[in-house]
Amino acid sequence: MNTTTTDPKHLIAITASYVPASNCRGSRIKLHLVRFGMKKFIPYDHTFNSANKIAIAWLEEKGIKITHEADGVDLGSILLAGFDQVELIQKTFAK
Repeated sequence: MNTTTTDPKHLIAITASYVPASNCRGSRIKLHLVRFGMKKFIPYDHTFNSANKIAIAWLEEKGIKITHEADGVDLGSILLAGFDQVELIQKTFAK
């Protein structure tokens, strides 16, 4: 086993996908905290043009620091570095 003095960064992934409106609910964004299997639905914000941008704005509003993002057509990915934010992230998804 190859060991080094510097541990690699551990990344936490969140996916963001668009959920279209139904007869009962308006459009919304589904966030999936992949590592912990937690999901959260947030309202669609029409000032942005992608699910990823809406998710990033919502997460940053909650005090969560974003490291990287990848915006796809149907699915976006958001990466958070380090585990110092885990407690905050889990509390945010639990509400």
